[in-house]
Amino acid sequence: MLQTVEITLPELLERVRAGLIPMSAKAQVTYDDAVRTPSQDAERNPALALFEQWAQEDAQMTPEQHAENQRIYAEIEKNGIPRVRL
Repeated sequence: MLQTVEITLPELLERVRAGLIPMSAKAQVTYDDAVRTPSQDAERNPALALFEQWAQEDAQMTPEQHAENQRIYAEIEKNGIPRVRL
C-alpha cells in the first residue's frame, strides 16, 4: 500500500532506525533552496567562500592596514582603474 507522509529528513531517519519505515522504502525529497545559511552557500560556491574569507580578514585588519588599503585603492583609481562597488 502506497503511503505519503510529510516529515523532515531527521524524522525520516529516526523512523527508519526505529523500524517504522522499512529500509526498502522509497522517498521523494523536496526542499526549499532559498533556505540556506551563508556557510552552505560558501561550501557550494568557491567564489562566495573567498568573499567570506576576505570579509573575515578585513574585520581583523588594524586601522593602519585599512589606511594603507585606502592609499593603494586611491593610487589604482588615479591610474584609471575605477573601484568596483558591490
